[in-house]
Amino acid sequence: TLEALTALVPPAAGFLIALQASAEQRRDILRFILLMALVSAMLAILQLSAGPGAAPVLFDTRHRGFGVGLFVNRNHLALFLLLAILIASLPGITGRGKKEKSSRSVEWGLRSACLLLLSLGVLATLSRTGAFLLPITIIASILINRRNKFKWRTVVVGALLGGFCAFALQFAPPVQALFERYTTAADDKRFEFWANTLVAVRDAFPLGTGFGTFTLIYPTVEPLAELTPDIVNHAHNDFLELILEAGLLGVVLLIAWLAAVALLAVRAGKSAQHRRERLLPIIVAVATGLVVIASVVDYPLRMNTIAVTMALLIGMLLPICQRLECAPSKRKWVLLVPLLLLAILTGATQAARSFFHVGGAVIAPWSAQLQSRQASHFQMAGDFTQASLAARRALAISPLDPQAVRVEGMSALSLGRSDQGAQLLSLGASLGW
Repeated sequence: TLEALTALVPPAAGFLIALQASAEQRRDILRFILLMALVSAMLAILQLSAGPGAAPVLFDTRHRGFGVGLFVNRNHLALFLLLAILIASLPGITGRGKKEKSSRSVEWGLRSACLLLLSLGVLATLSRTGAFLLPITIIASILINRRNKFKWRTVVVGALLGGFCAFALQFAPPVQALFERYTTAADDKRFEFWANTLVAVRDAFPLGTGFGTFTLIYPTVEPLAELTPDIVNHAHNDFLELILEAGLLGVVLLIAWLAAVALLAVRAGKSAQHRRERLLPIIVAVATGLVVIASVVDYPLRMNTIAVTMALLIGMLLPICQRLECAPSKRKWVLLVPLLLLAILTGATQAARSFFHVGGAVIAPWSAQLQSRQASHFQMAGDFTQASLAARRALAISPLDPQAVRVEGMSALSLGRSDQGAQLLSLGASLGW
C-alpha cells in the first residue's frame, strides 16, 4: 500500500508543474511530450523492422521484436503515441510562436508529418487496442482542428485518400501480422485473469482487499491448471483491479475523478481566451476517453509516462497561476512534513532493498517483502528459530505473504511442530508459492 501511495508522487508532481507553468511553459511541455513520442515512434518502427534478434531495445522486455520504443510494453507505447497525436493537433505546437509566425501551410505540413509518423509508430507496436483506437484518434484530431465547416469536396477527398491509404497498408507485413493477432484474440490470457479477479472481487466486496494487494490476492484464486512461472502482476483491467483493492470506495473515487475532469474541462472551455485554450479541454476530454477505453484491457495509468502526461494535461485545465494569488503559504509545513515522512519511508525502503544482506530488514521493518526475504535467508542457513521469527514479523504486516507462510511452515516442521507445519504448507500451496 505504501508503494501504491508513492506511485502517485510523479503524476502529482506533473499536475503541480502544469498548475504553476506559464502559457509559454505549458506549450513547451506539450512540445517536449510530442518530441519524446516522435523519438519513440521512430525507434518502434526500427525495432519492428530489425526483428527480434537485432532490435535495439533499451530494457529487458517480453515484447522484443515488436515496436516498444522507449517503453517496455508495446500497448503502453501505443496509447502514449495516440495521446501525442491529440497534442500535435493543437495550434502552435508544431509551428512557431506568436513572435515568429509561420505560415499555415508550414504548420499543417509539420502536423501531417507528425500524424503520419506517430500513426506508423502505433502500427509498429502491433497492439490490437492501439490499432482499434488509431482511426478514432485521427478522426478526433481532424475534427478538433477544423476552423470552419468542412466543404463536401474536402470530405470526399479526405475519405478517398484515407481509403486509399487503408487499402495500401493492409498488404504490408506488419498490418497482416496485426490482423492475425485479432484472429487469436479469443485465446488471450486476459479473459482468465478477469474471471479469476471477479472471483476475488465477489469475496472482497464492498470493502476491498487494500491498495497494492493484487499480487497477494490473485494467487489465492488462480486455478492450478493456469499456473505458470510468470507472475500475474495486474488484472489487465484496471476497473476490476480497482474494485478488488478499493471496493465500493474505489468506484466512488473513479466516478469522482471522471466528474472532476469533466467539470474542469467545461470551466476551462468557458474561460478560454485563445483558440489553443479552447481546444485544450476537448483534447483532454478525448485523451481521458482513450485512457478509460485502454484501461478495460490494460493498466495504462500505472505507467509513469502515461500517468504524468495525463496529470500535466489535466493540470493545464486550471487557470494559469498568478504570482500574488499563488504565493506560498506561511503554513507550508503542513504539506512539507507529510512529504518529508513519505520521502524517508520511500528512501529507506529502496535502500533496504539495495543493501538487503547488511541489515535491510532492520532499516525498513515495515516491509513485509524484506522480512520474508530475511526469513528465507535464515532458512537457507539452517537457523529455523530466526527464520520463524522473521516470517512471523512478515505475516504480522502481510498475513497472505506466501513466502513467509512457506518459511514458517518449514520452520515449524524443523522445530517439531509437525501438525502446524503441515497445515501452513498446505495453506502456502493455495497462496501460489
